[in-house]
Amino acid sequence: MAASGRTREPRAHRDPLLWFGALVPPHLRAGQADFAGAADAAVHVANARQRLLAALGQAEAGRKVACEKPPAVVEGRVLNGVAA
Repeated sequence: MAASGRTREPRAHRDPLLWFGALVPPHLRAGQADFAGAADAAVHVANARQRLLAALGQAEAGRKVACEKPPAVVEGRVLNGVAA
């Protein structure tokens, strides 16, 4: 018995294609492969979304910091704000 109290399932119960024995329909195999590919794509999309949101957060934080800085004045001229 496993530590969680459950026995390990035989491979045939984990992979539905094995329920068909040696005569697995080709469309079923293709469907299973397509589903696995779609699941991987969903993970990649979710990770890309997280990276995008993090980058947007950093850009927003940088914009706020840039807006909070007082304008630099050199010889009576404002460099990063409205001219005085």
